[in-house]
Amino acid sequence: DNITPTIIAVWYGPAAVGFVNVAQNISSRPMEISTIVSRITFPTYSRIQGDKVRLKRWIEKSIHLMSVVYFPAIIGLIVTAKPILEFLYANKSDKWLPALPTLLWFLVAAVPVVITTTYTNAIYATGHPKIVLSLMALYTAMTWGIGLPMIRYFGYVGIAMTVCLITYTTFPLVLYALKKVVVVDTFGMVIRPFIASILMGVLVFIVEQSFVHGLLSLVAAILFGLVAYSGMLYVLGGKYLKAELGGL
Repeated sequence: DNITPTIIAVWYGPAAVGFVNVAQNISSRPMEISTIVSRITFPTYSRIQGDKVRLKRWIEKSIHLMSVVYFPAIIGLIVTAKPILEFLYANKSDKWLPALPTLLWFLVAAVPVVITTTYTNAIYATGHPKIVLSLMALYTAMTWGIGLPMIRYFGYVGIAMTVCLITYTTFPLVLYALKKVVVVDTFGMVIRPFIASILMGVLVFIVEQSFVHGLLSLVAAILFGLVAYSGMLYVLGGKYLKAELGGL
């Protein structure tokens, strides 16, 4: 399903491939959280698949605790994407700024990935690999079916737009597929960290627009965002989070 090194290279050259690869690399960093956690949750889901009540509780715990870390990372990257390209990937230059629109589309597409990855992992662990295979086949077919015209019409940013479109189009399918296995409270598990992350993103964006002029000030803005997020998460759901951690 990787169009980048083939179609984009042929149509737009190696520089476009470089911009897309940088954008994919940055946007995929927070996803490593779910990759690491899935190594633990997969055997857990598999062992308790016969106990639907316990399975529901553990899936909800997984999605909630990962959301606490994942959402601020994604939202933080969205609001600091430009200075990251300017000051982290380059020394106060616009060398990598052509990758910015592609990066933003990839990051927006990545917002629900912590949910879809966790749920796909649960579906697979509970003995339904055919459902996962069907979803993967659909992703691949849509990538090529939608991706080719999008890339041709919008340029190399079209691949990120395609990923975003596919992610949100297939998101309800993943929720429906998990519902056939076990019913979980997705909204209740992610709403607190998501709202806290959005509020943090607004504050960091304001700070970034006014005070970020180099790598050190960018780091300071990120640290400010972490403190702000921690405070808002504590206000919105501190007691709930403590209960979840205490029940592990």
